[in-house]
Amino acid sequence: MLINCHDLYHGTWGEDHHEAEELCAAAAGAFAAEVLTCRLAQCEAAAGDEAHCEGTLQGPPCE
Repeated sequence: MLINCHDLYHGTWGEDHHEAEELCAAAAGAFAAEVLTCRLAQCEAAAGDEAHCEGTLQGPPCE
């Protein structure tokens, strides 16, 4: 997410890199494995289309 959805990443968890990493990891710990797998796929797809970035955080298709 840091690479493919950089602006959304920092917009969500802040500009400080270390703090953002900790907050992102804590948020990821709250989700089931299948949700994380879906969000990872969205992040990878965002390399070609930034529209997929929103799916890395919440809502469809990874609810």
